[in-house]
Amino acid sequence: MKQEPKSAQERPDPTLGTVAGHPLRARCLTLLADAALSPKEIADRLGAELDDVSYHVRTLKRLGAVELVAQEPVRGAVRHVYRAVKRPMASDKAYARLPAAKRQDLSRWILELSLAEAAISLEAGTFARRRDHHVSRFPARVDEQGWKDIARIYDRALVEAMDVAAASAERLSRDPGRPGIDTRVTASVFEVPEKK
Repeated sequence: MKQEPKSAQERPDPTLGTVAGHPLRARCLTLLADAALSPKEIADRLGAELDDVSYHVRTLKRLGAVELVAQEPVRGAVRHVYRAVKRPMASDKAYARLPAAKRQDLSRWILELSLAEAAISLEAGTFARRRDHHVSRFPARVDEQGWKDIARIYDRALVEAMDVAAASAERLSRDPGRPGIDTRVTASVFEVPEKK
């Protein structure tokens, strides 16, 4: 069944900075990616003003980044519970079958969360605290074979990184006293518009 196109007012804002550009909004989004919470619960966890959190959660909802999942009566008021809109993980074959617009939406979501988490880490001073952290960017002009080779490198790196994370989780579960390091691994390879 074909969906009717959304009006311009209903469409999520395509500007990543709108979602991740405000530190409090970024924190709200990352908390809601991990759990369904009310603005009050978010405010309590962050030590932030409820009115400010409520504003940013409403903005995230308007942008399509979070959704309302429950409304519960609490002492004469209504508790609104939100969570980040879940985007499915897809195999390479399933991802390739998605329409370009769906691939764009999924990519936007991953970048929104990545930018939000990076902004929080930079603000907290943890992003570059470790000397062996990694962040890189380089422009390249490649042919079709070069594109495929780079894409395969990143596919292998993802699988290896996920294997390392699984092995770490196993060691941490066997030894609860072992210190853990909260980490985000982000990588991207994408085509940019040709220079005119």
